[in-house]
Amino acid sequence: MVKIGNLYMLDVKGPGTNPYNVVLIDNNGELIMVDAGLPSLTDCLKKEIEACGFDISKVEKIIITHQDLDHVGSLKDIKVINPNVEIISHETEAAYIDWSKEPVKLTQRKAGYGQMSDEEKEEFDNFYKTWEGCKIPVDKVTGDNATVGKGDNILLIHIPGHTPGHVCVYVKSEKALITGDAIRGENGTLLGPNPIFTQYMDMAYESLKKLHNLDIEKILCYHGGLVDKDALKQLKELKYEA
Repeated sequence: MVKIGNLYMLDVKGPGTNPYNVVLIDNNGELIMVDAGLPSLTDCLKKEIEACGFDISKVEKIIITHQDLDHVGSLKDIKVINPNVEIISHETEAAYIDWSKEPVKLTQRKAGYGQMSDEEKEEFDNFYKTWEGCKIPVDKVTGDNATVGKGDNILLIHIPGHTPGHVCVYVKSEKALITGDAIRGENGTLLGPNPIFTQYMDMAYESLKKLHNLDIEKILCYHGGLVDKDALKQLKELKYEA
């Protein structure tokens, strides 16, 4: 866990994986979590939140940046522990989280199912069942530039491209941007969205321009951690070269 003002970057990882940087926000006493990790990581989340001096049962809201399994996986388990927690996503993304629509990554992979080996098909089938087992209704949907929680401190900005309803989360009091998968970090350097996993790269980069006018001093990347040196400058310099 890394404390950054009133933000806590939780070190949530499974065996042999890089950390998923789930973020806990102490919004003037209101606990809000951004993303939820894989389905196997609920216990790790609980321990990390306890290390911050809080309890997972006291988290009031969970903002989901987008539909991917490593962001929604622990939601069902958390809802069992904490039935009153409110799950929030962009209105476009909610249908993929509750499986009214099949998640886009699965649809893309399934298109090549006929060319898979028997072993690959079995692996895909198991992965599919795991993801389907994590489907859960979203309690509240938002549009672009929606505020969440007490006051107008937390802003959700629609950044489509990685997925259709991806959002970034801006915490005004901390001058901090929480990126989901819209941006990656590596050793303090910003990188654009991962082209292997991004649905529309042109759109993903174009969407990032919506963030340029924010007062940003630090960027918390789900994959890659904290970037706090020339963060806004680095963000503005990100360019897509096909």
